[in-house]
Amino acid sequence: MPGFCRTELTFDEVVYDPAPIVPQIGFNRFQNSRWLQRKDATIRKISLYDWATLFRDRDSAVGIAVVKVDFEKSRAGSACGEQRPAWDLYNVPLFLTESEPHNQSDPLVVICGAGFRGYVYDATPTGAFAGALLGAVKEGQTLRSLRGYFKFDPIGSGISDQDVQVVRIEDTDTTNTVITVDSSRVIKVYRRLQEGKSPEIEISRGLNQVGFTGIPNPMGYGVYQTLQGITCPAFFIQEFVENQGDAWNLLCDDAKRSIRRRLTQSPSRANNESGTDDNEAGFGSLAGCLGEITAGLHRALSEVQDDAFYPEALRPEDVASLVESIISSIPETIEELSKPGLNLRGLIPASGVCDAFMQDESVVGCLKKVQDIVTGIGELGMKTRIHGDLHLGQFLKTSDKASGPFVIIDFEGEPLRPVCERREKQSPLRDVAGMMRSFEYSGYWAASGIDDFPGHKEHVMELAREWGRRRGDEFLKGYLDAIGKSCAFLLPRNRHSLQLLLLCFRLEKALYEVKYELRTRPSRTGIALRGVVDTITEIRSILDC
Repeated sequence: MPGFCRTELTFDEVVYDPAPIVPQIGFNRFQNSRWLQRKDATIRKISLYDWATLFRDRDSAVGIAVVKVDFEKSRAGSACGEQRPAWDLYNVPLFLTESEPHNQSDPLVVICGAGFRGYVYDATPTGAFAGALLGAVKEGQTLRSLRGYFKFDPIGSGISDQDVQVVRIEDTDTTNTVITVDSSRVIKVYRRLQEGKSPEIEISRGLNQVGFTGIPNPMGYGVYQTLQGITCPAFFIQEFVENQGDAWNLLCDDAKRSIRRRLTQSPSRANNESGTDDNEAGFGSLAGCLGEITAGLHRALSEVQDDAFYPEALRPEDVASLVESIISSIPETIEELSKPGLNLRGLIPASGVCDAFMQDESVVGCLKKVQDIVTGIGELGMKTRIHGDLHLGQFLKTSDKASGPFVIIDFEGEPLRPVCERREKQSPLRDVAGMMRSFEYSGYWAASGIDDFPGHKEHVMELAREWGRRRGDEFLKGYLDAIGKSCAFLLPRNRHSLQLLLLCFRLEKALYEVKYELRTRPSRTGIALRGVVDTITEIRSILDC
């Protein structure tokens, strides 16, 4: 049901300042939006923080609303005293019209005003919004708002004159909204407005400068700046790359086929590790190919001629900071998991969670042991700019020989981390760990959809674990072989040190995933928890602790 607003304002007055309209959008619209990053918190209030009109004609307007979402204050975590902000700002483009609704989704708000009846829609699926935004970027416009302004700039050759014909929206599995325009351009709407320079814009420009072809070409961007000088990335425009889907879907299909094949074949053949068919071997090559592409990305990032990119030595204090971060994350994770109403049954055995977390003192001892071993061995490699949130969904399969078999997208980094942290130089092993976790995660996700073997659920999950580990190892081999030929200096020389450091990054990533899923996709939390348990088990096994 749309919200309803009765007002004495005229349509022109509403377009100038829609403050009375925005609260009527309703809490549920925001709470149910994939891009709201606080699914774990209760919305207390929605209000208009700022507004800029992007386009206006006789009976309609497109504008950019900066919406303030206030949450019920969350209590501080008992482990570290962290207090989350009580509000966030969100980027919400709106389409306002006096015309009767036609060929539109349901309105967000119906307005009964002074001499008019109007409707408010989400503007992102409309050609009017896409055309107006692309025009603003092409011309390098500055749009004044009530409390600041939006600044748009082209990149490289910029955006050509072209009428918008077809607009397609993708926001079902992302914390931003991605708009494909005429299969030629992509607009990314950064939904949550955060202070700082956009890692995606910065990295895309850097990779473009060094001639790395494995990304879509950047075309322009827009930022929001308050009168107090706070700047937030708001929009990013890049070329559209024709593709056959992402590596996530390809590998999930592979995982499901592999698990089903193992479930239905004879026990003697299932136990024969060499009993893989040609199709499975092909996907092993695909995993290795992704490793080679990742190595090429890291080489290119290390070659960008900019102080923000130049490699620096990874130091013992960096490892100590990593270990301390993981140690502090464990009680924070326990705290978040203790919230009422969380149901993980069927995704992970309760005893596994308890055993992993209730023995956290021994986990801390293991991690301290890792720190001592790694920092005592010698050179730890380098830290430089990395992707920051690399997983299978960030690789698009293409048939363009110029760009290679895959292009890499979405350099914004992990969305729950502050922008300043996402722009820090990191060990390339953090990206490698993210990919290995993604193989493990995709195996479990595929297994969770196999429900025609009800008496073998844990066996299905065990097969998923084996598949994920196998594909991850194939990825790692492809990566290490490629990086060793071009820029081995980026990684630790000692293989045991590399293995332990990689495990730390995998555990850090798995703990982050638990927090991310709790806040954005609670139903998937159990899959992330399995990753935590698996990685802790592996660390204990290697160090016998």
